[in-house]
Amino acid sequence: MGGSEIKYIENGHIKVGTKDIGGEWCSLIHNKTGIEHLWQGDPKYWGRSSCILFPTIGKLKAGQYHINDQTYRLNQHGFLRNELMSVIERDQDYIVYSKKSDAKTHLLYPFEFEVRMIYELDGTTLSITYEVYNNSNQVMPFSIGAHPAFNVPIETNHSRSDYQLQFDQVETLRTMTLDEAGLITENTRSVLTQQDSIAITDDLFDHDALILSGLQSTQLSLIHPQGQPVWTFDFTGFPYLGIWSKNQKSPFICIEPWHGIADLATASGHLYEKIGIETLDPQQRFACTHSLTLH
Repeated sequence: MGGSEIKYIENGHIKVGTKDIGGEWCSLIHNKTGIEHLWQGDPKYWGRSSCILFPTIGKLKAGQYHINDQTYRLNQHGFLRNELMSVIERDQDYIVYSKKSDAKTHLLYPFEFEVRMIYELDGTTLSITYEVYNNSNQVMPFSIGAHPAFNVPIETNHSRSDYQLQFDQVETLRTMTLDEAGLITENTRSVLTQQDSIAITDDLFDHDALILSGLQSTQLSLIHPQGQPVWTFDFTGFPYLGIWSKNQKSPFICIEPWHGIADLATASGHLYEKIGIETLDPQQRFACTHSLTLH
């Protein structure tokens, strides 16, 4: 399949693989340990590794939205994750993907845009920057976010429930909840009360993803059963954080920083009014960065 070839960047500490389809990363190997940390897309559980979400995140009410008196249909998480992207810059430890709007995207999203993903290595840290350019002559509403999945457990003698997720601050958090259509309800559910760690219990994702906002923390670490951090994920500047796994047996955890979320069950359907939507003036640029450090 075109775009399935993996392109690698590395720096002697870590090695990262990326794909042209969706511009997503598909491998993250710590050279010192040889451990593959990124989920390899086993379709038995979830067939992707780290899709990029644009121009919407989550599900839309009735699978559609309205803009300029027109109605457009759009699947969950938008279309970018299925698009062939171009490599516009590349070095040994650096790669940049780009996708520009075209006749195909105009049928789904009526704006002139460019999205870039910039992957950079520094020591044992991978930084990913998302740039959105509005090349239209009108204000452009959009969301963008990440959906990377990490192998948990990383050793066969442990189970997923032996690990914890630890924030860098003490938190009192409630998760938004989703209805059967995948839309956000008025109800919330307690996750943490004056604590900094989430136990990855087998039933943690029985009601779908944790959808968090208003965090004091900017970092989240996976804690090994022996107590040391495996990696630390920095999501500074992102207003929402999703944490998800497919079911009680899925051997992975997704850490998802978002600029935007699914529609409310009561949504009007107008994209400019969508909860969490970003807007970008004509000929302007938006950028956000998250990173992951291997320990």
